[in-house]
Amino acid sequence: MEQDAERSVKNESSTVITLRSLGVDERDYTRVTRGMARERGSVAEREAEQHKAMNEESERQITSTSL
Repeated sequence: MEQDAERSVKNESSTVITLRSLGVDERDYTRVTRGMARERGSVAEREAEQHKAMNEESERQITSTSL
């Protein structure tokens, strides 16, 4: 666990150094990556809702067929 935290800090530091060397403000990077994560979450939610709806429809069909 402690090694993961150290690795995370090291990776984050490397990212900041790389961003600075490319002339990118790390706050912009953070804002963009949070936006991307939020979008991935939204897509995952929509997909989960679609799967749930398909499963419910399948259950209804199975129930109506077995009656």
